[in-house]
Amino acid sequence: MFTRFCQKLWPILAALIPFSANTTPVVEENFRGPVRLQLDAESNTLWVFQSKTGAISRIDTSSGSLVAEYSSGGSAISDGRLTKNGWILCLDPKASMLRLLQAGEIADESSIESNLHEVSVPTDPARMELNQAQDQIAIASRWSRTLSLWSLQESSDLINHLPKPEIEKTGELHLDFAPGEMAYFEEESILFVADFFGGTIAAVDLQTLEIKSSLELPANNIGDLYLDRSGDDPQVWLTSESLNPIATTFSTEVQWGVMMGNHMRRLSAIRLLEPTNISNAKSLGEVASLGDETGPGGDPGRMAFTTDGKAIVCLSGVNRVALREISNRNYIPRVEVGERPMDVVLAPDEKSVYVANYFSDTIVQVDLQYLEALRTISLGPQPDPDLVAKGERLFFNATLSPRGWYSCHSCHTEGHTNGSLNDNLGDDSFGAPKKVLSLLGVGHTAPYAWLGSQEELEGQIVKTLKNTMLNRDVPEDRVKALAAYLKTLAPPPSLLEARGQLEAAHVERGRVVFESSKCNRCHEAPLYTTPKSYDVGLVDAVGNDSFNPPSLLSVSQKTTFLHDNSASTLKEVFLKRNHPKQRNWNEADLDDLVYFLKSL
Repeated sequence: MFTRFCQKLWPILAALIPFSANTTPVVEENFRGPVRLQLDAESNTLWVFQSKTGAISRIDTSSGSLVAEYSSGGSAISDGRLTKNGWILCLDPKASMLRLLQAGEIADESSIESNLHEVSVPTDPARMELNQAQDQIAIASRWSRTLSLWSLQESSDLINHLPKPEIEKTGELHLDFAPGEMAYFEEESILFVADFFGGTIAAVDLQTLEIKSSLELPANNIGDLYLDRSGDDPQVWLTSESLNPIATTFSTEVQWGVMMGNHMRRLSAIRLLEPTNISNAKSLGEVASLGDETGPGGDPGRMAFTTDGKAIVCLSGVNRVALREISNRNYIPRVEVGERPMDVVLAPDEKSVYVANYFSDTIVQVDLQYLEALRTISLGPQPDPDLVAKGERLFFNATLSPRGWYSCHSCHTEGHTNGSLNDNLGDDSFGAPKKVLSLLGVGHTAPYAWLGSQEELEGQIVKTLKNTMLNRDVPEDRVKALAAYLKTLAPPPSLLEARGQLEAAHVERGRVVFESSKCNRCHEAPLYTTPKSYDVGLVDAVGNDSFNPPSLLSVSQKTTFLHDNSASTLKEVFLKRNHPKQRNWNEADLDDLVYFLKSL
């Protein structure tokens, strides 16, 4: 009884923290990168989670002022949540930690460490979803391809007479894809999990911790999942892009969205639970465009929904939010908000929304009736951007493409790959679409492109800006900035390393097979590539038969292989595609070789 009383009292205590709305907090000069907003309407507080500093900002929504900035105990945050009882949860992707802070006492900076509670989670936690009704936390860990479930319980602290949090792991599931956005379907004890890079959506049974159904959508870069329970048939909404593998980067196909589309999609939650195959996936659900002749829609992301059927969507690549009437396919109003809007939350009266802008380090409140920015709240001073910071901004900027359809990030998700095919003159011809290569670690793996035609990274960037982004003029400072940023991108850990499953003896057996089979002639350690191009028995649709070997570092973090995506597993590379040509494998050697590759 007493514990429940304290839980109900907690939001009120949070509102009574002795900070004046007019107080100017002391904050350092930093790039903050806000990625998530959480609104506590009872205390007029907007919590802002910063990805680049690991800090949490507190905004008074009644005055529109920044109250303070607090450390979360880590140097980065990938996601954050506010629980119903006033706890703050945040993910640290660098330390692979789930951290919990007490919102009511976070203002007392001296007590942050003592109030901090943390647990280790699977490698690279990227997204978090909270089931408030059942006090369950779902964490999607990208590079370990792991979904982990946690319970959040509150017991009574007899000394301080306040609720005491306890976080316990309740389950873990390894997936065949890197998990990203999630949505709870409590009524069916289901968690929908979307691919971080591609178009897979899996329905995970929370009772058995097994995948009940899985659907492969013609989509990539799923930016958000939202479950609408307002009708008799619950609907799953998602934002995504769709890279058309048979379209080219010819100007008309780009300008009219044939090559890359920006969409919202609505799917029946019940139908998603039914076994579905790829052949009928394209007819499943209803698609609404976010980029069209009325304006740009590059890199659609998170959404907020009003009770009368309006969706407010972050268009992260074009610095806008869109107001989408769900039942109306006509004109889509868009409002400029700041550089790379990442999250949006609806005000309690539904007359406005708050938008977090990643590169601007601002929160913009947008009036939904007059479609204008009411006020801009700065999260603090920024230093002057250096060359790397300028390159990062360019990488995520969809206005570099005609009509704002796509950015570099649209194909190279967070620097990696969306796994799709694209016909973009990378081989100086149309007609042979090739897999989008990962850029993680690209600074050390010259030459570039599948044919190895570009000796320098800067030359490849110029070619991409001209032939893929269709820029007529390519300023030298833009090329230098992009190159500086790309050279900072490191390859991710191998899947085995990320899961803590490396067995040294097995790795060594595989290394022996790798070297005795002369794989190292083309894939030489330590980068596991070489500068030349080789004929290994593969021919593309226009007759190219010599390819530069991509680095095998982090090859286990890919879901399809070879230039045409014709192998869906590493074993298929050798058995189905006969790579290298005329090589017969015995089962034991092949198992050891594949294990070695998955260790890189």
